[in-house]
Amino acid sequence: MRLLILLLVSAVGLGADATAPTAPVATAGASTSSATASGAVLSITVDGMHSALGHLRMALFNQPTGFPEGVAHACATANLPIATDATHRTVVTFPGLQPGTYAVVCFHDENDNNHFDKSWLGVPEEGWAVSNNIRPTLRAPTFQEACFTVKNADLALAVTIRY
Repeated sequence: MRLLILLLVSAVGLGADATAPTAPVATAGASTSSATASGAVLSITVDGMHSALGHLRMALFNQPTGFPEGVAHACATANLPIATDATHRTVVTFPGLQPGTYAVVCFHDENDNNHFDKSWLGVPEEGWAVSNNIRPTLRAPTFQEACFTVKNADLALAVTIRY
């Protein structure tokens, strides 16, 4: 129950358009690029969405503070349409990342109301995912469980939205 409440609180802040020190490039479908002198490119492929309705909302954290509920502590956010092909696979690209440890949280805002919907019991009514596809029970995923390392090279990750 606590997981659901914490995750839902975190997702409320994911409704804003992409804003960050390193502005993400939010795209539907595949994208490719290479690391530059200004940093690496992180591409996150999101699978598992069961419709093209609404938007995918994502937050990238570079510190444990605020993860996953404090989106104000995220170093980057993205808000983009869902791919309209049969897979609904959507790719979010964050360019210019410096080497370090990061974690991602995202949800499928299917009804496009800019927040993560839940029942009165706190049960998610929209699909969500975190990096490393962590899915703990009765608690929120931790930054340590969801984190990954960005080095001086591009990195491609995949997460699966679950409902």
